[in-house]
Amino acid sequence: MKNLKKIAAYGIFLLCITLVFSCVSQRRRPGPPATRVEVIPASPSSRHVWVPGNYKWKRNKYVWHEGRYHKEH
Repeated sequence: MKNLKKIAAYGIFLLCITLVFSCVSQRRRPGPPATRVEVIPASPSSRHVWVPGNYKWKRNKYVWHEGRYHKEH
């Protein structure tokens, strides 16, 4: 009988610990702001392709990276 009480108490203890550690909160990152309208400058050459700007998540906020030309291979 004593063993049954110990096993039941241990089981309840494990259940409580499991419930406490399963309650994890996580902050959700907000969605990025609307895409900016960019004025696309003239291409340096016909081998360059325009890559539009975008937002990147950095230090708990979105940072805008300007669009740019990349040379095709």
